[in-house]
Amino acid sequence: MDKDFGVLTLATKRDYIKAVAMACSMREVSPGIPICIVCTQQIADIVGQYFDYVVIERKGIKGFAHKILLDEYSPFNKTFFIDADMLVYKDIRKMIDDWGEKRYAAGGSIIFEGKSSFGLDRNYVLNKISKEKFSDISGAGHAYFEKPHCTEVFELGRKIMANYTDYANPCRFADEDVIGIAMSILDIAPVDSSGYIGMPNHAINNSFRSNILEQKCSYVDELFGETEPTAVHFAAMQQPLVYAREQQRLLNKNHIKIKGLWKKAFLELYTTKVLWPLAAFRRKLKGIDLNSKA
Repeated sequence: MDKDFGVLTLATKRDYIKAVAMACSMREVSPGIPICIVCTQQIADIVGQYFDYVVIERKGIKGFAHKILLDEYSPFNKTFFIDADMLVYKDIRKMIDDWGEKRYAAGGSIIFEGKSSFGLDRNYVLNKISKEKFSDISGAGHAYFEKPHCTEVFELGRKIMANYTDYANPCRFADEDVIGIAMSILDIAPVDSSGYIGMPNHAINNSFRSNILEQKCSYVDELFGETEPTAVHFAAMQQPLVYAREQQRLLNKNHIKIKGLWKKAFLELYTTKVLWPLAAFRRKLKGIDLNSKA
């Protein structure tokens, strides 16, 4: 099988069903593109048959840190990485062709201040690296990169990851912040992914509509208006029941039976609709209590 261009994803024990559904959606709209999964041997034994290539992840590395190793994991010369919690509605080749040849490309924007969702202070970083603009790829969930030119980006990312306190204020570690710092140092601007990569939580007035088998998805974006994205990122447990329905459609069409899909969806719904609001309410009460004591 040709290794010039392919799709890469990562899967954990929590999201390997999503990775299989993503692969099914990719094959619906981008046939002929090989797909590689990076995971543990345990997960490979369960779902490896649904992918063209399986790469066993390195031991001793956890969570987001694996994304700083994507160039080493990928068996392809040109790679489109996509998070497991995404579904693809249109052929990705047009999107990548529009981006052009890139050593590293991810959707985002140039910003000059503020904090990331993980607490990274961009002003602090810009002062540290002597730059004026920060390449923000928050929540991208995707990246396109070409060997060997991408090596500079990933090697710098690994250097930043190993010495994070030299670049960042005290905050939670996140791959998107690490790569954002590397892109900023190397003067690599994010690509414009508006219209290509969608998110359900960006839809206004309950406008999100999806039928993965008909290769249709549309909504009114809060910033860009009518949108028909190439891929949708169901990040942070967005629209868990809609997402589960679309995954189930894909699994059924491909005669794949994997248990736990709907159980996980209802657990995510409970988390977002009950647990998170309760936690926010408790924080608010705690804040009121502290203010009253003051």
